[in-house]
Amino acid sequence: MAVVCWVFGLIVIGMGIWLGTRLLSLIAVVIVPCAVALLLVALLTPLDSWLRRLGIPRAIAAVLSVLVLLAVIVGIGVLTGFSVAGRFQELVDQFSASINAVQQRLAQLHLPIDSDQVNQLIQRVQDSVMSAGQGLTTTVVSATEITLRFVVGLLLGLFVVIFLLWDGERVWDWLRGLFSAPTADRLHEAGQAAWVAWTGFVHGTFIIACIHAVVIGSVLFFLGVPLYVPLALLVFLGSFIPLVGAFVAGAIAVIITLGTKGLVAAVIVLAALLIENELEAHVLQPFIVGRYVRLHPLAIILVLTLGTFLAGVAGALLAVPTTAALRAAWGPINGRPSAVPTVQPSRLSRLWEWLRSRLQRPSASDS
Repeated sequence: MAVVCWVFGLIVIGMGIWLGTRLLSLIAVVIVPCAVALLLVALLTPLDSWLRRLGIPRAIAAVLSVLVLLAVIVGIGVLTGFSVAGRFQELVDQFSASINAVQQRLAQLHLPIDSDQVNQLIQRVQDSVMSAGQGLTTTVVSATEITLRFVVGLLLGLFVVIFLLWDGERVWDWLRGLFSAPTADRLHEAGQAAWVAWTGFVHGTFIIACIHAVVIGSVLFFLGVPLYVPLALLVFLGSFIPLVGAFVAGAIAVIITLGTKGLVAAVIVLAALLIENELEAHVLQPFIVGRYVRLHPLAIILVLTLGTFLAGVAGALLAVPTTAALRAAWGPINGRPSAVPTVQPSRLSRLWEWLRSRLQRPSASDS
């Protein structure tokens, strides 16, 4: 009888997980833009607060913050698109020449490797690169034909960002007002802890991503690798996925370096990438993000895998901050202190305040 109850319970749990997954997939068009909007709100909060201190009304400050974000995204997108489209065929030709040179060097070493299999592998890589080059123009053109789902998600995300920057405190007060006084107080503490963990992750990861992009971009620039700006941007974006994102994005830079500058340059980029990865794991992550994301590396890998399986790239991007926020809120929900500090601001906020004080110091002395 006990075995039957256990089996029945596991079936019920499995059905619940399956139904929950199906429900999330159906409403993902709403959940994913709102979750990404929360990431952007956390990133734009220091800029929005600075604009408010200048005397700009809350609504106008929120709109200006979003306009600055859109201007940066559009500018980077246009710069990257034109640089890639203008030099992609040259990149394909250089890549093919470098692959042939590597193939000749391997043949001269007389290694115990089947040459036919190596030739087949190299041919597949060349065919993939050539097909990507032939389809680039079509991809760039078709990218302007945005689907309705993407348009809805984009507009929803922008509205959520603007209104949360403008009136987020009143929205939170309304949510708290749905509960009785003791529950509302505990919910407020849990929400505050979750928001600290969320913003701490976003701000810390932003700093780490900038470090990765500057270091890898500088290495690519001094080696003379083409498209070093788009590759540095790719490393920057990949850094928002902890532990593996920057390394995977950097692997693309290594492949392009191999195809354009040869094996020695590719080894240099790979060495820089490995050093950066170790620096992030042992210095940057613990020092900048560690006090907000109190998660074991195994837990990070598991939630990254689960998030990627459920929601693709968006799931990989949101898995770690969501888990960190839930981890921070778990203590206050159960009447215990949070696992993250809720008083001290994040390092990006302190860096912003330091820069602001430095910029205001000359004007104070002049007066």
